[in-house]
Amino acid sequence: MSKVYLVTGANSGLGLDASRQLALRDDVSKVYLACRSQAKAEKAMEDLVANASVDKSKLSFVKFDGSDSKANIEKGMDESIPKGTVLAGLIFNAGGGG
Repeated sequence: MSKVYLVTGANSGLGLDASRQLALRDDVSKVYLACRSQAKAEKAMEDLVANASVDKSKLSFVKFDGSDSKANIEKGMDESIPKGTVLAGLIFNAGGGG
C-alpha cells in the first residue's frame, strides 16, 4: 500500500531531510511539504528533485503557518490535500512562530 506523509517546516533543516528520506522510499506515493512560504517550499522541492533524485510527482506544497488560527490551518489543509486522503504519518517539525 502506498503511503502519504505530511511534514511541517519542510523547506529546510530536519524537515527538508525528512521529506527527502520519505520521498525516496518506494512505499511512499506523496509527501506534503507544509510550509509558510510557497516560494521556499517550491525551492526546496526543486532542490530535492535536482540534488536527491526525488520524483517531483511525489511532492506537493501545503500552506501551513503554526502561528495561524486553527481555522486558517484547516483551510490550508483542505485546499491542498484531497478529501479522503489518509496520512501514514505526520512529522511536526515547524515552530510556532512569533
